[in-house]
Amino acid sequence: MASPFQQQVFRRKLIYIGLIVALFFGTMLWRRNVIDAQAQALSIREESRGEVELTGALVRLGLTGSRGIVTCFLWDRAIDQQKKNQWNDLERTVRQLTKLQPHFITPWLFQSWNLAYNVSVESDRVRDKYFYITRGIELLGEGERQNHYHPDLRWSLGFYVQHKICMSDETNVQRSLFQLSCIPPNERDPARFWTKDEKGEPKLDLGQFAAFCEKHPQLVRRLRVGMHFQSAREKRRQFTCERPEDVVQFLDDNFRVPSLYRTPAPPLGVPAFARGWDPNREDEVLTVIDRFPVLPPPHESTFDREALQSDSPLRDSTDGYAVSHAWYCYAQEALPEPSDLPGLSKEITDPTRQRRPRYMTTLIFRNYPAQGRRYMAERLQAEGWYDDEDWDITDWFESDPAFAGKTVKVGGGRKWSQEAWQKARDAWRSHGEENHLLFSGPAAEQRMNDLAERFAKKHPMAGNGAPPPLREETLSPSEKEEFYAARYMFELSFYRRVSNFLHHYERSRVEAEEETVAARKLFYQAESLLYGRDGRSSPLAALRAYQERRALPAWKGQSLNALEAWRDVVLLRNKEFRRDPFIQEQTAEIQFRYLDLADDVVKADLARVAAGLPLVPGATNAFKEHLASKPFDIKDSEGVPLIDEGTMQTTMERLGRAPQRRAGPPSGPPGTATTPAEPAKP
Repeated sequence: MASPFQQQVFRRKLIYIGLIVALFFGTMLWRRNVIDAQAQALSIREESRGEVELTGALVRLGLTGSRGIVTCFLWDRAIDQQKKNQWNDLERTVRQLTKLQPHFITPWLFQSWNLAYNVSVESDRVRDKYFYITRGIELLGEGERQNHYHPDLRWSLGFYVQHKICMSDETNVQRSLFQLSCIPPNERDPARFWTKDEKGEPKLDLGQFAAFCEKHPQLVRRLRVGMHFQSAREKRRQFTCERPEDVVQFLDDNFRVPSLYRTPAPPLGVPAFARGWDPNREDEVLTVIDRFPVLPPPHESTFDREALQSDSPLRDSTDGYAVSHAWYCYAQEALPEPSDLPGLSKEITDPTRQRRPRYMTTLIFRNYPAQGRRYMAERLQAEGWYDDEDWDITDWFESDPAFAGKTVKVGGGRKWSQEAWQKARDAWRSHGEENHLLFSGPAAEQRMNDLAERFAKKHPMAGNGAPPPLREETLSPSEKEEFYAARYMFELSFYRRVSNFLHHYERSRVEAEEETVAARKLFYQAESLLYGRDGRSSPLAALRAYQERRALPAWKGQSLNALEAWRDVVLLRNKEFRRDPFIQEQTAEIQFRYLDLADDVVKADLARVAAGLPLVPGATNAFKEHLASKPFDIKDSEGVPLIDEGTMQTTMERLGRAPQRRAGPPSGPPGTATTPAEPAKP
């Protein structure tokens, strides 16, 4: 029999064990019913903040309190590897850094920017730059998947694609590489375009090449013609492919670009014309996390239902701006709703799913989906896609007997530019209505103005025009309405200026009209003839393109040339559009370009005549003024010039046609007077 002391010890053990079991089950119940619910509501659990990366989670748990030391060490090593141009090691180090700090967005933003911007420019070949740009974007995409509801991450994804691919120095090549990323590898396999002639020699299969051009006309046109620039020098600098063989060589050189598909490596040392091509081979689509371009996941879009998602089909007309637009739209879904006052936002009601952007004004952040639509419309015009007219490439196939007597035209059937500008116009209108930057009509605007003026007569306004802070509970219903109108008009004026909303809305509204597209197309054709490809130009044909009268349907039967149509049908009918400084500068450039062209043609004719007639002035400096009349040197019905003097002077300075304006009289040496001396008395 156990002693009393042993019995006491045994009872204490039973009590301790019971307490341990009770506490264990109590904490489990507390965690399941209280802690888990709070963690889910606050989104602080690993799986609620984004996709869980198991390897990184294990590493972080294993490091315990030394994670900060390891992070600092890796960050310093990444900087050192970048200085030594150790790009592969740098990328591995960056991946390790992001695994240690998955929910701190600064490493994702900085290191992705580092790869896309700093590392990419160290490469000489454009395809190597493109590779590191894609790696930076893919890294940021991984960060977004692990950190949901971060508008800055989503916006940065769109901005990197827009800025580094669509606006780079080698944008013609970068955009073409981007398009290759969206095409199945078997469809663009260079082996597809080669066959053999009667002697067994390799020969380009123009039939297959024509089929490729028909399916991808925008890619092929960009490679052949290039982007539209405002000078012959810029035009000559860009990469173009003059012959079908050059296009196929481009496809061969860049066959293994980052892509949506798994791209098989071609046999080493075997040229494309010696390889076989299987038209029935199916391409393997990569998993979402390995694809490029990176797109938002499938979701019920509440902002723009036409925005791309990761399961959207990517066509020939899909460009980097469309991908940027998709991310800009996706970023809006993490913002709080717009307020009742223009440009402002409501208070955040769900901190786990709503955030404001860190680095820019919220209203400017809300501009970007509409800006993406504008960029898409401008890109189509810069590459020559205006209306439903086909692009003629018959000269590429004249050497093939199979195409004898046939015309080859591709890419038509849609009013490309007008449709894109209409979507941009609708996007800006929707943006203006949702953020109260547009009134429902003139009557609503007049009523709000009247109420605001009535308030201003009763209360002194601040120096910047802001209404004084008043306690609304002390105001009568009519005074509240007037106070609200004063605040509304102040915020409206401020945010319209900050976001330049009226410029974008009015421009997209007028650019979406058929007559504007028709005039823009004629200017594009004239400048294409003027600059030509590979330095070959036709000034006389370009001048005819400016001056030839046409009775186009867009001009309602009027017989006008391009300059008259731009002046009479576009500018004089749209007051806000013609008075916009940006449009005035464009109009001034068109006029200068036309006048210079007319002068060059006339002087060239005079030079030929002067060779046989000595009395005819043939020197280029024989005429001080332009020989042709200035088409836009008129005033509208209100007596306002189509191009004001300040805009004309600014345009002339930018084009190097006038001396720079001086801020004031030159200052004299130290100690001398800067005011003019009085005139001497008689």
